[in-house]
Amino acid sequence: MRRKAPASAAWALWPNPRLPPHAEHPGPVSPGGLRQYRLKLPELAHALAQKRLVILQAVCRLPGAAAPGPPLHRRASGPPTRNKRMDSTLYQVSAQSAPGDPRIAPLYALAVSAGAPADLARKIRAGLLLVAALLVASGLIFWVAANWQAQSHWFKLGLIEGTLALSVLAACLWPRLRLAALLCATLVLGGLLAYVGQTYQTGADAWQLFAAWAALSLIWVALAASDLLWCVWVLIVAAAIVFWTGKLDLWQVLVADRDTLPQLLLRLALWLALALVPLLVYCVPALRVRGGMGWWSQRLALGGALAAWSAIATVQLFDEATRQTLAAFALSGALVAASLLVALFSRFRDFICTCLATLAANVLVLSLIARWIFEWHETEALLAFAVVVMVCLGASVKALMAAQHYLHAQQRDHQEVL
Repeated sequence: MRRKAPASAAWALWPNPRLPPHAEHPGPVSPGGLRQYRLKLPELAHALAQKRLVILQAVCRLPGAAAPGPPLHRRASGPPTRNKRMDSTLYQVSAQSAPGDPRIAPLYALAVSAGAPADLARKIRAGLLLVAALLVASGLIFWVAANWQAQSHWFKLGLIEGTLALSVLAACLWPRLRLAALLCATLVLGGLLAYVGQTYQTGADAWQLFAAWAALSLIWVALAASDLLWCVWVLIVAAAIVFWTGKLDLWQVLVADRDTLPQLLLRLALWLALALVPLLVYCVPALRVRGGMGWWSQRLALGGALAAWSAIATVQLFDEATRQTLAAFALSGALVAASLLVALFSRFRDFICTCLATLAANVLVLSLIARWIFEWHETEALLAFAVVVMVCLGASVKALMAAQHYLHAQQRDHQEVL
């Protein structure tokens, strides 16, 4: 029994003179014509897919809806090389929607898009190479530490230096291995400096090791133009700043000797310089990361700087009320506010950086309120502080949601201008 074609305007848009009449109205197939139908199965499948696309174009009123598409290019043998398939669910949703529904256009883009990302294999290969570089570098360092007494000094030194030289050579000769090889070279360089300092007992402090590590690795980090290597470099510099302060535990931070005002200003300036490094890299065309801005290195550097500024301001706030306390808190608050404004309204606006700056601002505000409330020395102070914390968190969440909508609107406007 033959099935009637639906009487709709969308089906009338399908002119396909390449198909035989029995393909438009299939009927009972004789055994002799079964082979002929098997030979035409690829053409029939593609015709059905193209008909669905034409219907979807007619529903969403896209330009060129009446055209069935360019002709197919066949290989010497086999099915057609281009086969745009559309899921039946998308077809049903588009058929049930109104003709002018703006939500149909994204469905059409999804229907004609490829099923899997074209660069998925490349991303997986790059990720595996990075994991391999990390395993090689960490395995070398752990092997040297485990065989410290079993192997000679020159053998261990030659092994580390040889691995470093091979990594740099591989980065120069094979561009596909460059990022993984430079990551391995950066990690092995740190192991080499630690081995030299442990063997020869140079008397250098820990921060000097990290500073030398950052200075020597800056050459290929800048030339590689990779956000991943900049993230590693930012972590190395942050470790150097932390070791330079000499305050590595809570007792030294809260109870031990206090910093003078010049020392506090220097610490604030060092973290500010670290936070500005990704922005300076973006402003220099020769050092710019591939793809534009190195967002992850920027978030990492800004997060470390915000954490340091908040810690400095909080510690100084709960100390004795002096001019140094007021100056440190005011400068830290100004830096946090400037970071929030830059992350929200400048050309470097980013929602994650906005969240980090909002968190730091909450820490400063709650620390100031806690200092004032706890001077009451009453039980009600804890309840009042809990209420203030909930109010601040609620206001922060509401403000972040508004900021997210604002950033999305700015991004859409920027894309429309482009």
